[in-house]
Amino acid sequence: MQQFELVLTTGNWWLLVGMALVLAALTVFLYSKTQPVLPRNRKAMLMGLRFCALFTLALALFEPLVSFLYSHTTKPLLVVAVDASRSVPVHTGEQAIHDEIQTLLQKVKGLSNNTRVLLFGSRIRQYNPDSALVFADDRTNMAQVMQYIVNRPRTEQPGVVLMVTDGQWNSGVLPTAVVRDSKVGWYTLGIGDTAVTSDIRLESVTSPEHTRVAQPVLLTATIAADAMNGKTVHVFFEDEGKKIASDTVRITSGKQVSLVKTQWTPVKTGIHRIQVRIISDTADKNQHNNSVIRYVDVKDDKKKVLLLAGAPSPDVSFVKEQLGADKSVILRSFLQKTGGVFYATPPSDTDFRGAVTAVLVGFPEPTTPTDVIQRLVRACEAGLNLFFIPSRTTDYDKLKPLEKFLPFSVVAHRPNEFSVTANVDAASATDPFMRISGDPADQDLWNTLPPIYKTETFVKVNPGADVLATIRVNNIPMQEPLIVRSKNDKQRAVAVLGYGLYRWKLMGTAAAMLHNATAPDVLSTFVSNTMEVLTRDEGEQLLVVKTMHQIYAPGEEISFTGTLLQSVYNLHPKAGVQLTISSAKSSRVVTMQGLGNGTFATRMRPLPPGDYSYKAVAYDADKGIATASGRFSVDTLSIEAAATTQNAALLRGISNASGASYADLKNADSVLARIVADPRMREVAETGSNEVALWNTVWPILVSLSAFSVEWFLRKRYGLM
Repeated sequence: MQQFELVLTTGNWWLLVGMALVLAALTVFLYSKTQPVLPRNRKAMLMGLRFCALFTLALALFEPLVSFLYSHTTKPLLVVAVDASRSVPVHTGEQAIHDEIQTLLQKVKGLSNNTRVLLFGSRIRQYNPDSALVFADDRTNMAQVMQYIVNRPRTEQPGVVLMVTDGQWNSGVLPTAVVRDSKVGWYTLGIGDTAVTSDIRLESVTSPEHTRVAQPVLLTATIAADAMNGKTVHVFFEDEGKKIASDTVRITSGKQVSLVKTQWTPVKTGIHRIQVRIISDTADKNQHNNSVIRYVDVKDDKKKVLLLAGAPSPDVSFVKEQLGADKSVILRSFLQKTGGVFYATPPSDTDFRGAVTAVLVGFPEPTTPTDVIQRLVRACEAGLNLFFIPSRTTDYDKLKPLEKFLPFSVVAHRPNEFSVTANVDAASATDPFMRISGDPADQDLWNTLPPIYKTETFVKVNPGADVLATIRVNNIPMQEPLIVRSKNDKQRAVAVLGYGLYRWKLMGTAAAMLHNATAPDVLSTFVSNTMEVLTRDEGEQLLVVKTMHQIYAPGEEISFTGTLLQSVYNLHPKAGVQLTISSAKSSRVVTMQGLGNGTFATRMRPLPPGDYSYKAVAYDADKGIATASGRFSVDTLSIEAAATTQNAALLRGISNASGASYADLKNADSVLARIVADPRMREVAETGSNEVALWNTVWPILVSLSAFSVEWFLRKRYGLM
């Protein structure tokens, strides 16, 4: 059904009618007497043309708008997403699962004439009903296909989605994260056996991508066990095959998840192959998931850091102690005393030159020399990173020139002091700045810290900055930021908008020390994390080349992507990149394809199992201008072989979160019946409109000119004066 409506956006209909009457009267008056006298029909024709021309021009003054309204009913789209990874036929055999899914698709076709079938795994593609189903993908990325469906245009949005999978995702983000932001109903059909078998596996290994020589880093392994009650598992951490540490886990329940942590201090530079292995007894039915490899890039570069303090304080002492313990930092301290004088010489342009980060503790003070602040501003303009901690006497007026480099701007300030505690949410607790031990307990560690001090300083978070922690006053959460960070093309900054941080170290660990126990040192870890990020030179490599994955399955294509910068912040438009891939037995050279704007990519045919290194060289006019290197491995077993059962808990969680339902593939009819009854699959009436602003088109002037032209032609023809 379609209808249209004419609307005047300026004036009203009564005024238009009045103007039309005036124009009609004027037209009649002008043609009341003609020389020569015309017959009535000719006079009426000329009067009509004149009125049409004048009225069209008058109508344009009222800015007319034509709205076309339409409505129709549509059947919502039903999308079927079928898992085409290698793990699917492991459960029942390839021919059997092929026949089951084909039967299911025939049933789905009978439910709705508006269906679409997708295959997913390591990539997404349309299902071709004329070809057989092939389960050959080396990875299962459930979130990718879910995000693909959610991000389709409105006209292609489904009412419900039916996912047919074993739920064993091993690539991408957690699938349930997509469901929370979607209004689609996610029905799931599980493939494979849900019975628990004896299995212990490495679910994940957490390690940094980059670190420095002599800088301790935390390695964390997550170990999950099913039906292994009473068994003992040995965990080994290895660097290039040499033992870093080992631990023993005792399985005390039928289903258990354990965290095993160790510290690793690299002693030489290069890309290190970190392997975590678990060894259990023969009760483990699947030993394909007992090893994980990670690569860590270790550099040996000392960074120059400046500590600027407005006055001696406990915060200055504790921060200076932590910075001095960092062997990757060359620390220069400048401590101010009464009258704007420094204990040593004040910081000069030479001191700022080459520094990567300035730590400001209670700086600037009211007596801080203006020339020192100007030097600091010039250094920030050149890319100096900032770590800001105030004090009760910080001069926020003198801080104004630095606000464009900090993550906040001061709105109002009074020196009145009060106590606050940190309020950190679960997402912020996992941030690289805030991570303490790398597990969910980090949030509680932050939220149970002793109170610190804050003045009545009200700030506005600058655009592009992120709030990592807010404050609680008398245990009441407030939306005032406590810890804020920012990052732009040239410079990074972190600010703690409270002081007395030494209380986190002294009072935060006092109870544990009283009982001869150990407690996480939140202050030291936070300062260490902050300096790790702020001293990392993200622009030091003009060429960055990475593999899509660190570990590839046998038979899987190897993908490389690269970015080449002309300077630290500008992409290089012309150069080319050549890649050399080497193993213990052979090497090969490939040229990366330029995609424009300094980006490159290439794909290689599958490589034999083993460890590989690669070196990329960027050339401009046959001259090498930048290099990059890395490592990856091709496993002897498919990643898909690590899972032998159906992840029913995940599939059930996806369905429940979206108001849908889950069933085993053998019981598909129950889910199909629920899909038919789902309100999201009912026919919906879609209405829409299309507006045309007549006054903003050429048609009014064309109609008016045409009417005037015809009138003038006829007047000449009739011999009118």
